[in-house]
Amino acid sequence: MGKLEAAQLSSNNIQNGSSGNVELEVSPNPFKQSTTIRYSLPADTKGQINIFNEAGSSIKTITANNSGQAFLSSNGLSAGLYTCTLSANGIILISKKMVLLK
Repeated sequence: MGKLEAAQLSSNNIQNGSSGNVELEVSPNPFKQSTTIRYSLPADTKGQINIFNEAGSSIKTITANNSGQAFLSSNGLSAGLYTCTLSANGIILISKKMVLLK
């Protein structure tokens, strides 16, 4: 079982909005060169964005505070399916699938 699968199993009871205003958007998706990840967390919440490959291994971690955006470059990444998660206190609050085309 990959790290992503284990994290999802421990957070099955967490739903979008249960902890306040939680949003995650990836655009464009699918993407070729780069994509923008926009996020929102409840006030005074510190979290993180994790990008996982198809095998469930973490390939990038980004600090997330309240709301903002982050950029993901396709440099060094293979074409395929990725998962972007927004978490706080070790619990995945929301996730989105991303497709990288080459």
